[in-house]
Amino acid sequence: MAILWSPKGLAAVILVGEAFALVLALPPGRSADPLVYFGLASFLVQWTLMGSLAVAYALREPLSRLPLRLAIWALPAILVAVAGAVGAGAGAWLSWAGHREDFSNYVMPFMGVAMVAGVVGIALLVALMNLQEQRLRAEQAESDALRARVRPHFLFNTLNTAISLLQKSPTEAERVLLSLSDLFRASLAGEQDWSIADELAITRAYLDIEGARLGDRLRVDWHGDPPPHLTLPALLLQSLVENAVQHGIEPLREGGSISIEFTMDGPDLSIRVSNPVSTANATERKHRGHQIGLAATLQRLARRRPLPGRLVVERGSDRFVATAVLPFPPQATTR
Repeated sequence: MAILWSPKGLAAVILVGEAFALVLALPPGRSADPLVYFGLASFLVQWTLMGSLAVAYALREPLSRLPLRLAIWALPAILVAVAGAVGAGAGAWLSWAGHREDFSNYVMPFMGVAMVAGVVGIALLVALMNLQEQRLRAEQAESDALRARVRPHFLFNTLNTAISLLQKSPTEAERVLLSLSDLFRASLAGEQDWSIADELAITRAYLDIEGARLGDRLRVDWHGDPPPHLTLPALLLQSLVENAVQHGIEPLREGGSISIEFTMDGPDLSIRVSNPVSTANATERKHRGHQIGLAATLQRLARRRPLPGRLVVERGSDRFVATAVLPFPPQATTR
């Protein structure tokens, strides 16, 4: 919705309003003077559209806290209410100016069209909302399928690691299995938002598991302190780190260092995860390797509400960098 309040969005709304007013003035017999009718219709339409945008902008914070279905229903309701207010105001002004007959000739047809447009808008929005829900369910199923392709490999590796540790270090084997339990419990919770502290804890549990398996081949560098009150999609950082371990550290005999960096750029939180890559067969891996895990992460960020996130991928000659950018409402970052 924010695009409607940008200069380009306002210009587009004005042009659509003028086209709508022109359509109202075109039918023959509508008025003895089409230009006068067009001028009045243009006046009423623009006041209605600009008024609706002003009301929606003033209510943007309460609307953002509503469920998506209610927020969508609110938009055409605002349009109809503002159209009624503009029509009533125009009728009162015409009556005061002594042109009561113009109310039935000009204003009443406009208000009728505005009401019909509001009803049609509601029907279209409901249809689009249903299509959006179907698309989200399809994306969720695809995301779950992508993650399911990654999880078995990790599970088998973890169990083998725990088995190998039972004889020489039962305590460490127990710690690995407890970390595995925490990780899969978080996975079963589904797609939800939770605190950065929870995400850091589950990511460290994952790194403990991989550290027990890879030993000195896996090193992790942490940079930045993210605001603790912000929330993010569960397992977002863990997924990026898992991708870095699987496709960056594992293929390298000598291992390498994963860098995890948090930065705030205004209201945007950036989570940057980079890992080394082997220079051998780099061209072939450019189109493979990281795609499965990152595809699921990209879809989750695109579905994030109320503000979708994005994933920026950089492929260098010796490093692979994945950066998740999560925008937050300005008030959320000032606690």
